[in-house]
Amino acid sequence: MAAYHRFALARVLVIDDSPVMHRLVAATLRFVEVQLDGADDGPAGLLSATEKPPDVIVLDLGLPLLDGWQVLERLKANPNTGNIPILILTGMSVETAQQRAKESGASAFMTKPFKPEELRRTIISLLEQARIGWRGQPNGSLAT
Repeated sequence: MAAYHRFALARVLVIDDSPVMHRLVAATLRFVEVQLDGADDGPAGLLSATEKPPDVIVLDLGLPLLDGWQVLERLKANPNTGNIPILILTGMSVETAQQRAKESGASAFMTKPFKPEELRRTIISLLEQARIGWRGQPNGSLAT
């Protein structure tokens, strides 16, 4: 599989309390050649996102200290992070969480366990949206 060099300078922040999930996302994105950063709780994720805003955020909802809903709300309310595409990657059921994620400003929603190719395609799509956003176009919203 060829690398996607067009994203060589892009940064993806994974906010998830599971080290296994961080490794799975890293393995899934190994050919995309993005800078992958991680945070293992809500406050650390917010700090990382605000100090050095990423191009895309992968966010779990079941985080310690500050849950993913609170993190999403704060990221979307902050003018420095409000336009960053956010993929919700969670073990919560689609019925209860997907609509709330859409209403809260998430760009995409996936459940765990995930299919690696689907995750890769979704993140690439969000990176493309982020690049469009850099040129003054609005980022995409969560499709239903």
